Amino acid sequence: MSQTNFRHKRRLGQHFLHDIRIVDRIVAAADLEPGVSVLEIGPGQGALTRRLLETGARVVAVEVDRRLEPDLTALETEFPNLKVIWGDFMKLGWADLGLEPATTRVVANIPYYITTPILLKLLEADALQAGPMASAPPRPERIILMIQDEVARRLLAREGSADYGSLTVIGRYAATCESVCPVPRTAFRPRPEVESRVVRLFPRSEPPLEVRDPVRVFRLVRAAFGQRRKTLANALGVLGIPRAQVDEAIEATGIEPMARGETLALEQYVALSDRLAELTRPGTP
Repeated sequence: MSQTNFRHKRRLGQHFLHDIRIVDRIVAAADLEPGVSVLEIGPGQGALTRRLLETGARVVAVEVDRRLEPDLTALETEFPNLKVIWGDFMKLGWADLGLEPATTRVVANIPYYITTPILLKLLEADALQAGPMASAPPRPERIILMIQDEVARRLLAREGSADYGSLTVIGRYAATCESVCPVPRTAFRPRPEVESRVVRLFPRSEPPLEVRDPVRVFRLVRAAFGQRRKTLANALGVLGIPRAQVDEAIEATGIEPMARGETLALEQYVALSDRLAELTRPGTP
């Protein structure tokens, strides 16, 4: 099936990468060698897949669109190091893929309409926000993703910027993230309506700082960014914490009284969480 004959489905977010220079940048960022396990999500017609296979890596490609079966079956025939799994990645677990996450590198041009859910799943964000990092399920060794530039800016944002948000905070807690390269719309067929960027994440094996209560910290983060126009003190009102305790904790941690949530670094959310825990502990004066 040629690219010119294939009818791309907008509901599946199909924008196939055809710029070989960008493909090579992605493969270089993955730093592959023979035998390394790679998970590719949404291989499409296999332009990136072929380059990954040529490194000798063992590639498991997950594709939901059965119309691509002729292209991907041909690749499987040509490369014994390729296994195609037909299904929705969001409904599959690592056991379904036959991969050990801790020794797997994810390399993918993912559908933009589900970028954030895929990213949060790969980072095991729900588990990281519910308990100690040490008790969270294993995560991939590294993650190289083609994503829309808007999401990349949010991952890479600095405190106080318009792009800084809850995704920035959980991303920074879960992994180190870096930009690989910008990608123009002309690199795809059909051209997407947005600019793109390749990012590389290295999931952390240990948190970047001591976090005594991740549940409390990320409750604060979600509340703060849930009402960006409000000051931090007002936004935290949805949590039912007495205002006097919120004000005291903000003052004790050196946060400006009129600060908004988007100006706080992860370290400040952790300090605020710890202070609130002390203030709400039974017997605290």
